[in-house]
Amino acid sequence: MENEFAHMERRLNQAIDIIQQALSIIDSVGEDLFALQRIHKGKASTSENLEKSETTSEDKMKTILVPTETAQEEEIDEKEAELISKRFAEVSHKILSQTHHISSKTPSISNMEIDTKSYFDEYYRVSQIAFNIRNSDKCHTIHGGFYPKLIMLPGVKPEEIFKFGYIQTIYPSANLQELVYLPAEIREACRQFKEGTKTTSDIYLQIISAPPDWEGESYFSGQHLVQIGISKPRLFQKNQFYMKFPEQMNKAYIEQRRTAGLKALYDKYIQHLSNRNVWTYQFSPSISVVSVGNKMMFMASISKLRNEASQIFKNKIASSNSARSQLCKFLKHDEKSCGPCCTKDPNAKAEEEEENEAIILL
Repeated sequence: MENEFAHMERRLNQAIDIIQQALSIIDSVGEDLFALQRIHKGKASTSENLEKSETTSEDKMKTILVPTETAQEEEIDEKEAELISKRFAEVSHKILSQTHHISSKTPSISNMEIDTKSYFDEYYRVSQIAFNIRNSDKCHTIHGGFYPKLIMLPGVKPEEIFKFGYIQTIYPSANLQELVYLPAEIREACRQFKEGTKTTSDIYLQIISAPPDWEGESYFSGQHLVQIGISKPRLFQKNQFYMKFPEQMNKAYIEQRRTAGLKALYDKYIQHLSNRNVWTYQFSPSISVVSVGNKMMFMASISKLRNEASQIFKNKIASSNSARSQLCKFLKHDEKSCGPCCTKDPNAKAEEEEENEAIILL
């Protein structure tokens, strides 16, 4: 009987995860649709104005001498439109198949669109790239800990490296063209940050990630906290050494990276709650975006950060069983007060939840 209840509980949790993922994707696609509509409206307005106006020789010269940045923006619009159409195709496929696995050939930022058997191969391939990158005018590497962290400079597509949690900082171009390859909630937050601060300066994105994990056919997306700020002059130190790529990479390495990432995320959420000077943007089940300012944060922001910290502290972030067990040790849960698995006495569980809240609500 207990096994049946446990099985039903697992199925219910899986269903909840699927619903959250679907809502996140639908929300993301909706934002992309509005962005596409703005693009088309802007282009339609421009073409109407050109048709109505009389062109002089001076006007023709201005039309020919289009600034490079404008050309780049048009190119970005085309790329974004292409990404949007792909996202709609993915969501349509998801709804028709009524499953949380999408067997699409198009790579997705928020989901792993590859066959179950290829999870490890894809992780291995991107990890090999991250370990073998050397400093250049496009990327800088920081070798320490047990895996390298990359600083992406203007002109680099950060999609895959971001998805697998190897990015520490992104310095996008002035026109933010690199953000086309990142999830919609990050792009929208950057737009709001630029408008809210009225800054014309370059910005940076500082990222903490818990890379993806899987168990059997269940895939668990990476978890990311992105902090936006105004960029300062970049001074990079030379690496004293470069770590060798672990040719014998195994599932234990992947689980260790996920667990360490979740602990780092938890610590950062607690730090933000302590400082109380964070502005939060749109959160999704796998991505949180914030910026740090001089004003006290609103209750809505506090609530968002508390919720994220609580999800990690109570070990409710879907991960493989081994990764969840490791996270308990990282968070120093003992056998008597382990949130996710060991407390069976209802009274003890209520007391434990109160203690957990006291820790998180600072």
